[in-house]
Amino acid sequence: DPANQSLEVANAVWKWARLLNVAELDSTRSSMHFRALWLGEFFPRLRITLHAWLHQANSPETFAEIEIWYKGWKSYFTDNVAAMHKEDKSSSKTRSNSVAERTKRIMMQLVDEEFTQWLQMIAAKMTGTDALKKLTPPDPDSCSYDRSLRQLQHLARIAQDSLH
Repeated sequence: DPANQSLEVANAVWKWARLLNVAELDSTRSSMHFRALWLGEFFPRLRITLHAWLHQANSPETFAEIEIWYKGWKSYFTDNVAAMHKEDKSSSKTRSNSVAERTKRIMMQLVDEEFTQWLQMIAAKMTGTDALKKLTPPDPDSCSYDRSLRQLQHLARIAQDSLH
């Protein structure tokens, strides 16, 4: 139910990110942990919820609720990433703005990729075919902060090796 969601945990994560100045850090530090938290714990659960909801959706009213839910979460993440980087840019003293801008682009890309997957699920349902059945939600047992962090660290090592 879009009107009955608690954002307490999500808001606490954004506060944590601001305290750690995540926007100013490169991919080997706290920003990687921040992304792993969203990728491993938060986004998969939202995707699972959306997938289940779409399987039950049969009325225009339900699709309207899904649209509100989608737009609300998309705005929530986009606004928080932008606000975090705006605050950090105005208070930046030690790190270059290019690092903060690169981190912002990475985080916005992460948000865009996630919400593109959501749109694919919604579009699959709206086609009226069995396309949604082909799009499986993430397995809750395979989604975790630790797994996402290991994947991000591996990708960072590959990127670092390619620079040399």
